[in-house]
Amino acid sequence: MAGPARAFLVKQVGTARSLSDKGNFARVAELMNSLRPQIMKERPSLWGKMRNYYVTAHLNHVKGYRTELEKICESIEVDGFQLDLKGYTSILTTMGRTGLAGSVLNKTWQRMLDKGIKPDTGAWNALLAASCDDFSQIHRLMDQMKLENVTPDSFTYNILIRSFAKHGYAEEAWRYLEKMERRGLHIDLRTLGPFIKFAADRGSQEWVDNAFKKLRSLNLPVDDLLISSIIQARTACKDLPGAESTFRKMLEEFPEAVQGRSWAALIKAHSKLGRLEDAVSVIGEMARYVPSPSSKLVTSPDL
Repeated sequence: MAGPARAFLVKQVGTARSLSDKGNFARVAELMNSLRPQIMKERPSLWGKMRNYYVTAHLNHVKGYRTELEKICESIEVDGFQLDLKGYTSILTTMGRTGLAGSVLNKTWQRMLDKGIKPDTGAWNALLAASCDDFSQIHRLMDQMKLENVTPDSFTYNILIRSFAKHGYAEEAWRYLEKMERRGLHIDLRTLGPFIKFAADRGSQEWVDNAFKKLRSLNLPVDDLLISSIIQARTACKDLPGAESTFRKMLEEFPEAVQGRSWAALIKAHSKLGRLEDAVSVIGEMARYVPSPSSKLVTSPDL
């Protein structure tokens, strides 16, 4: 495809995305109709993006209105755009992100099956992610995936680990991580980062330490959020010396990773545990490392 033509199509796809975010499905449909011959001739791969933006535009248009949401699949097909597996996966994903699950989600899934469309791992992942707050549903879906010989991938396990860790089931989340390792699936910050954060939220210092050791053994990068989560876990266990030593060690080993969140976590550790003078001292020290810290990060109700 010639340079100018390619640039034009890419720009139009960007316009469709912007309109999709605003829920303007009518304008996205106009673009699709006008550009389809050119896209199919010169760059067919862009058609999938346009179709997904159209689906998402419908969802954004009626977001929050469950009675309307149930009619989305029907209205899309009435407009002449038959939904395929990717289209339904896009709908399921957006439902999950906007919290529109429950019976509406199940009806959409069943509609897809009634159309004779067989879900792949990506579609199952979208369904799992949208159902992640219902543990009975998650176990049922995993059992169903086994029955239908659907092989979980790293995204499947990341969804499960995040969900179980978020709701305090660290041991079960860790078992899924071990399954990932046994299967040779890729483990990265999307796997261990949420586990560390949610374990820290609950003051589960042992689980935070285990996950951080695993992260280091895999040579994964250390970032500000991870460091602050570890300090937060120490603070929840009233281990101020541990919080302080963790911070100092991280500052020495990963100076570029220690940013505003880590400093704020240490400041709050001192203030929450009654060491207000030390908290003020850390704020002064922070100014040498973080020239313009956000007031939201360093402000504590205890100071």
